[in-house]
Amino acid sequence: MQSAVYLGRDRLLVELDQLDMVYICDSSDSEAVTRLLRCGEIAPAVSAYLQRNVGPTWTCVDIDAGPGYFASLLGKLASNGQVHAFESAPIMWALLAENIAANGLAATVVRRRAAIGRGAEYCVGPGTHVEDFAPTLTLDLHWRHGLGCAAIDLVRIGDRTLPSLAIAGAAEAMAANPLCHFLVRWDPAAIESLGHAPRFEAAQLVRALPRPAVLDTDGRLEPTDWRAILDSPLVDIVATMG
Repeated sequence: MQSAVYLGRDRLLVELDQLDMVYICDSSDSEAVTRLLRCGEIAPAVSAYLQRNVGPTWTCVDIDAGPGYFASLLGKLASNGQVHAFESAPIMWALLAENIAANGLAATVVRRRAAIGRGAEYCVGPGTHVEDFAPTLTLDLHWRHGLGCAAIDLVRIGDRTLPSLAIAGAAEAMAANPLCHFLVRWDPAAIESLGHAPRFEAAQLVRALPRPAVLDTDGRLEPTDWRAILDSPLVDIVATMG
């Protein structure tokens, strides 16, 4: 069982010893809190993959960073690199700042206030208010105009963003970074909650990421194909653009 401290204002700080970090989360998020206190991690397979593969000088992009669990972990691992954490929801934006500060990552993790995708505006989740809509910008636009890095080693796409939209806006950046790995969660229920058909989303991903691999429970890659992925209710995928 992990130790935790209630900070007030619905904030709970959990010490994640095996990840060498702390994580501040919404204390009302019972599912995340239970998982953190029992397991010390939110997504063990993804965390293990990142610990095994992310190098100290890597440049990582965290799209839909949320409260900053993965951004903080990436910042710890890429201690001499940089992490660009994109978030647009005001509550998440504030928690992201708190987690960056609590882990001493201000020099490594850069917050960027924008959603990533295509279109005039982007809903950061079902049931959100009008003020939670944010303008969408593409990764290409950020990379071309001030992202501040020549190379990108890893892009993680959160489950409040359609992967196909994020990838569609990253063609130029990825053409210049062919070895970059995309970390995507295939979650048909989340895709449907965003108003899209999983089969249509899969068709877009098949073209963009033709050689996927899935993470096993230990965070190791298992080569697969999209037909097998489509039959899975929830799976974490690592793939390259070509």
